[in-house]
This record gives sequence, C-alpha cells and structure tokens, in this order.
Amino acid sequence: MKLLGLQLRKPSSQTLTLSAAITTLIWMFLVGMLDNLPGGTDAITAAEALIAIFWGTLCSALGVQFRQPRELAFFAGGCALLLACFHAVLFLYAG
Repeated sequence: MKLLGLQLRKPSSQTLTLSAAITTLIWMFLVGMLDNLPGGTDAITAAEALIAIFWGTLCSALGVQFRQPRELAFFAGGCALLLACFHAVLFLYAG
C-alpha cells in the first residue's frame, strides 16, 4: 500500500487490535500521571493525548519507522490534521 510516496504495509486485524490495546494502556498511564499533578488535567487535554497516542501506534502498525524526514513529516502532519479536526468539531458543537 502506497500513500503520499510512502510504502506502508497493510495492517492485519490482530495488529490493529494490539495497536488499540497499547494506545489504551499508554493513555491510561499518562492520564493517571497527569491527574497527580497539582493542576490536574481536563477532558480536552486527555482527548488530545488519546488522539496523538493513537496516531503514533497506528503509524507504527502501518510500518512508519520515523527514520526518514518524509516519514516523520507524515506522522507530524497526520497528527496535526487529526488534532485540527478534533478542535474544529469542538468549536462547532461546543461553541
């Protein structure tokens, strides 16, 4: 599978399930650690962290190895796009 000039491997169902499980565990640990800080965390920050962690584990499942600048740009651009969509939805529905 080729996307934007990058050769990506097609993930299996097992790989996607493992990616989602790893995302959940990392996110639970991160939110637990952030809640122990004096200011705590809010739901928007926790959701942003979940999106970024999910995109990172999904890129890993697709075979992006972050060794080349093009792969790093793919990761950063995709993460920025997902976070921008998240904030656009928040702006439209929450006001």
